[in-house]
Amino acid sequence: MGGARGRNGHAGGWIWMLLAFLPLAAGLALTFRQMLPATVSSAAELARVGFGWPFAWTVQDHRGIASPAEYPAALRYLGERRGAAVSAPTTEVHWGLFALDTVLLWAAVAALLLAGIAVTRRVLRSRRPRARRPRSG
Repeated sequence: MGGARGRNGHAGGWIWMLLAFLPLAAGLALTFRQMLPATVSSAAELARVGFGWPFAWTVQDHRGIASPAEYPAALRYLGERRGAAVSAPTTEVHWGLFALDTVLLWAAVAALLLAGIAVTRRVLRSRRPRARRPRSG
């Protein structure tokens, strides 16, 4: 891949730059878990409500917390709430699925970054003034 090599011919610079986006991808996975609701279709599904995108990597028991009036219902991730008014739901975290979500989101971020760089280079090349050829005559 000639396009993925740095100026000195080594891919190391690109690899380190792309790896730098892993924390961003992990942050996106955590954000999606917090922000995107999970849909349950019945009261039986309240026992195992999955959060995370694209794969549900956190599962919570919402039986004692949520009682939707109708189904399907959208539920939010509750985190670890502490206090007398709201008890924390039982939560399972599947770290393998979290890692898979992170890698998939990282690949998407890296692909968008590389596509953006390629488009920017094309646009800049097309705007460069072309060298004039000397007239022969």
